[in-house]
Amino acid sequence: MRATDEAFKKKSEQMSSNRKSEVGGPGTGISLHSAGSISARQHGDTLEKNLQRRPTWKEMFRHLHTHGHDRQSFVDQRSAKIDAELTRRLEEMSTQTPDTSIDEDAVFLEVVPEVKERVYGLGSQGYHRGISSGGASSSRGPAYGLQELEELQWDHQRLQETLLKERMEIQEQMQRDKMERQEETREMQDRLAPTNAASATTDTARVIGFPILFNDQRQKMVFIADGANQRQIWSVADLQQISNNIRLC
Repeated sequence: MRATDEAFKKKSEQMSSNRKSEVGGPGTGISLHSAGSISARQHGDTLEKNLQRRPTWKEMFRHLHTHGHDRQSFVDQRSAKIDAELTRRLEEMSTQTPDTSIDEDAVFLEVVPEVKERVYGLGSQGYHRGISSGGASSSRGPAYGLQELEELQWDHQRLQETLLKERMEIQEQMQRDKMERQEETREMQDRLAPTNAASATTDTARVIGFPILFNDQRQKMVFIADGANQRQIWSVADLQQISNNIRLC
């Protein structure tokens, strides 16, 4: 595996670990949402269409972090904790100043933590702190579109991980094919070795003038006729020795 592949693998594992981290603290579980493959921006537009007005941060938060968008059954402990604290603060302020209109979005921004200059839990709807969701003059802040960018980055990462996995599988298959070819080559050499030895023995027998009766390649021996009696020669060395003795005579 190349060094770049190993570096990417480590980076991918680190990013996967980051996604599984408990950003809300130990015991809060992995941060989840119920947006699915649809961006937070699209959810916000749908909610705005249904409500016939811009949704508040609390409404967006509950929509994105409850099962089936029921605004009651939260998908993780962190979201439930944030909503409970928000409800408590709003009730407290309502009791203290019953005749005063409460800016829910301002309270929401005080309660919900900010992550990388974005309000947690709102995806691309997470404006910078101090920017309200309500009011005709309100416009989408600089953080608008960050969720879409992050989703594209995650898609790119998943594609890279898939390509890396496929590349590793191809390399492993090539290695297996190479080993199989080497094994086939060794087997072929083993099968050819007796034939070569027997052929050499046969050729030597012909040289010294012995008639060949039977050539057993599997047993690496050649049966030849030595005068009236049949003799069995076991190896090339035997025939070569006989051939040398004849030449010396």
